[in-house]
Amino acid sequence: MIIEHLGKKLNTETFDSTITDEECEEIRRKFYEKPDEFDVYKQLFEIKTHRTIKMNHVYNYYFYELMADCKIKGCKWTINEFMQSNDLIRYSLGRIRNNPEFFDSNDIIDNIKTFFRVSHGGAAGKLSNFPLKTINSLLKEYRPENYYDFSCGWGVRMLSSIRNNVNYYGTDPNTRLTNTLKEILKEYGFNNFNNIYNQGSEIFIPELENKIDFCFSSPPYFDLEQYSQSDLSGQSTTDRNYKAWLQEYLKPTFENCKLYLKQDKDLLINIKSSKDYDLYQDTKDIVTNLGFVFIKDKKLENIQRPSLKDTNIDTNEKIMCFKKV
Repeated sequence: MIIEHLGKKLNTETFDSTITDEECEEIRRKFYEKPDEFDVYKQLFEIKTHRTIKMNHVYNYYFYELMADCKIKGCKWTINEFMQSNDLIRYSLGRIRNNPEFFDSNDIIDNIKTFFRVSHGGAAGKLSNFPLKTINSLLKEYRPENYYDFSCGWGVRMLSSIRNNVNYYGTDPNTRLTNTLKEILKEYGFNNFNNIYNQGSEIFIPELENKIDFCFSSPPYFDLEQYSQSDLSGQSTTDRNYKAWLQEYLKPTFENCKLYLKQDKDLLINIKSSKDYDLYQDTKDIVTNLGFVFIKDKKLENIQRPSLKDTNIDTNEKIMCFKKV
């Protein structure tokens, strides 16, 4: 059968026709239910006090619906767009029904979220989040006082900074995201919520010059993850080809990092090439041409981006380590 939604079509033989419209509406309601606020507060406290590296309640409460407005390259819809269609819900349930050994949760919503994470069939998929365990390890290794994150992501690096008593400075063009980050900082009594800037990292911030001990982020992968344009200001609001993106966004971002960093301090970048673009080497060339010294690659083993699967590319990501000299 062919499912049509928002001007796009999905041809599939996998479909659970037994699910009624009323059941689809109930699934939709439960899908967007947020965790209990007490569980969110408890998890934030446990993250801060080194009692857990889990952030599932925090992520689902604050970030999941925001992330679900973004689209992975190769997918037809965002998760939020997908969930508007009863027939697409039936499609996901058909795939779940046909693979009981894989979708083994007793909770149908858990299974649908697993479907988006690993088995979406090009319909709609979940964007990756950076591992809390990894950023914790980096902050413990480098022990910065002031940390600049040039692409805030879904809050994990900010939360790790809170956990490790590091002053966090972050830029991101996504207005809803930066407002959410500030809300978390303010609501839970953290005093550095004014250090989140709603702008692209290519825009210079004078007050950060020669203030930062450590720069690290996992920046946008050009077009592998497509963000909701209505939420953005800065780097992603205009269409650019790859070379223009390198020159107009990536290069000025690292020029700013050089100005922000103190002498002999470190710039780390988690970035990965794809089938279409040698983003790893192009990034490395930009940064070394700016005068940074390449130190080494760190292997990042506990993250895999669905957007990089099936691209004939090794998906074991690396963290490039540079020093300002």
